[in-house]
Amino acid sequence: MEPAERELADALTQAADDHESFVGTRPCLTTRELRQFIAGQFANTPKADEILAHIGECDRCGDVLSKLRVQHSVVRRLPLVAAIAAVVIVILWLSVSHSPSIPATISTIDLRNIELTRGADSELQVAKAQRTRGTSQILLAIGSEGEYECEIRNSAGAVLLRTSGTAVSSNKGVILDLPVSLGSLSPGRYQISLRHSGEDWVNYVFDLK
Repeated sequence: MEPAERELADALTQAADDHESFVGTRPCLTTRELRQFIAGQFANTPKADEILAHIGECDRCGDVLSKLRVQHSVVRRLPLVAAIAAVVIVILWLSVSHSPSIPATISTIDLRNIELTRGADSELQVAKAQRTRGTSQILLAIGSEGEYECEIRNSAGAVLLRTSGTAVSSNKGVILDLPVSLGSLSPGRYQISLRHSGEDWVNYVFDLK
């Protein structure tokens, strides 16, 4: 190798050694500095340029920075998640505390003293009923035993509930047990229609409290 070529090779080797020594001896950034950098505390300052230059040369600091950015993103979301959860809890509490409780008992409609009225266009007498989450029972006059179809309609005539059952004698009179709950209906006036096996529909109006 010629002397000139040897000098060039030595110069290049020395430059590479100097660069590696510079990178290896520059102190790594502290976690606190990296967190401040992520938070933007060094924005538009020479310190930010120094950190960027160091991260470009130091794999370790680059890895730490990536992990801290993920943690920072999660931490920033926590207050929002907590706020949403708090709003949901308040809404649920208000809905429970301010809504009237519906008992889980049987809802009874007493039709024993209501005059039977046949046909949809006839004037109907009004019975009473209580909203409950249990099943329903209809009290009928003596001699009304047998199979029944039942429909409950709103004031517009739309069928809301449809069921059937068997009326049997008891110490209260004749009881028609129905496997439906009136708790799903809003308070108001409704029509209940009963049809005994082989007979016409008989209509009643009842107020649901």
